[in-house]
Amino acid sequence: MEALIQIVMSVNRFAVITLKKNDFFTYKNTLLIFAFMVVLTSFSSCCIQYLFPCCRVIADYAVVSYMFVEIEGVTSYSNLLVFFYDIICLIIPTICYGLVFRTIRNSNKNAPANVRKSRNNQEVKYLIQFVFISFFYLMTWMTFFILPLLVPNGPVEWYSIVPIFVTLNCSSNAVIFLSVNREIRKALGIPWLQNKIRGMSTVPSSVQVQSISRNT
Repeated sequence: MEALIQIVMSVNRFAVITLKKNDFFTYKNTLLIFAFMVVLTSFSSCCIQYLFPCCRVIADYAVVSYMFVEIEGVTSYSNLLVFFYDIICLIIPTICYGLVFRTIRNSNKNAPANVRKSRNNQEVKYLIQFVFISFFYLMTWMTFFILPLLVPNGPVEWYSIVPIFVTLNCSSNAVIFLSVNREIRKALGIPWLQNKIRGMSTVPSSVQVQSISRNT
């Protein structure tokens, strides 16, 4: 589900900022998209746990983690399905965010030098948000594939790393937005956050920057 949400977020930014399509992600369309995502992810979970011959995800309460049960000599279709989700979550957001960043940079070429500098600083901050969010997601779920390679015969306690990454991933969006996104800090009205941004230069408004602010 989170993999698909990452894709929807990146496509939303691409449609609004690069394609200038503000009418696609309407309330109705968004509900339909998420309804489809719920059905697709529920079906994928059923395939992993009940339909595929190999392999199920199990929760190990002794080490407070979860992992795939591997069967020697049997292809893990569950691993392949999760790997497919991870790959499309890596490729599509990378392409969309790259095109969005290029669109913003191209729109600043004819701007005055002082305005261009302020906008470039803002672009870097938004890019950092996108990169960190995707990084935390990939680091979390790629542990399903990395750990068996790093510690093939190691103790199962190594898999405690997985829920740690899951916790970091679940909290990363809020931490990233609160620490990097100036508009969100200002909108929250928290005194110490307002003091932190007070005195910072005002970033000149533009259609592109405003579009990003609305969608972050």
